[in-house]
Amino acid sequence: MDTTTLLLRAAGEGAALRAAASAAAEGVFDRLPAPRAAVLITRDAPARHAAAAAAALAAGERCPVLAADRLPRFVGALDLVVGLGEDPGDPVLAEALAEAARRGAATALADPGAGPVRAAAGPDCAVAPRPAGAPGGGLLGPLGVALAALTAAGAVDLAPAAVLAEVADAADAEAAACAPDRGEPVNPARVLGSRLRGRRIVLAGDGAEWAAVAGFGAARLLEAGAAAHATEVTDLLRAWPALAPSEADLFHDPRIDGPAAGGPVLPLEAIVVTSPEGLGAMRARVGRLPGVRVECPAADVEARHRLSGLCVTAVRLAAAAAYVMEED
Repeated sequence: MDTTTLLLRAAGEGAALRAAASAAAEGVFDRLPAPRAAVLITRDAPARHAAAAAAALAAGERCPVLAADRLPRFVGALDLVVGLGEDPGDPVLAEALAEAARRGAATALADPGAGPVRAAAGPDCAVAPRPAGAPGGGLLGPLGVALAALTAAGAVDLAPAAVLAEVADAADAEAAACAPDRGEPVNPARVLGSRLRGRRIVLAGDGAEWAAVAGFGAARLLEAGAAAHATEVTDLLRAWPALAPSEADLFHDPRIDGPAAGGPVLPLEAIVVTSPEGLGAMRARVGRLPGVRVECPAADVEARHRLSGLCVTAVRLAAAAAYVMEED
């Protein structure tokens, strides 16, 4: 994937979230009943990370929220099913929505466009329209639809329309700060992309919701051709003895002794993403490890909603992936 496409996707994240906010404000989800359980059906990588973030944000709220790639057997008339995916012809998502409706479950859908999925959703499905001209493939669109539907149904109270619109503004501001006409050092995504270029990358999230954002960032980096992996901070620390760069043999001369054991290995860069509230504790926990850096793009964001940090970080990681592809 080329730099321009990745930057366009990053720039479109705020618009996709604002479309979900508009759908909520216009009452698209108002008829959804309070569910016994909610299931987020995902059929592509960005939607899967969005569903994981939404489920983590909803943990401990009024009903269990599950992310799945197929309709679970337990779903019935008291439940809510939300379809998230980019493919309007996806047969699995179409069947899941149709079966959920047959069982009497309430349904909602992030509209993938005209096709079998929308047709299978049925007339009673709450369909959030696609934002006009959006490039698709982002995190914030499906995340916004999931949280808007859950909030309207009373499963959570995290994301009323006004909050989603405020967070969309913060995402747009971050995209503007990361625009290609801004060079280093005033472009934070370009600075991050330059540091990640030519390295093995581990993105670690401070808990489940941040691990979902790290997973989205790693997927974008892979599209940019970087060797990237995502995990949680606890797993990074557990694996650190094996990941940490070992001291080079000062007496090894490749002209005499041949190549070093194992051959050439790209240097490692580990990025931990966290909230402004967790920044100090995370720096104390991992900040002294060589090759580990704690990133908190939301530290300077005025919107202090829990969702704002996740969304602003997702935009910066998506833009940084584009700048990894730039030439030095």
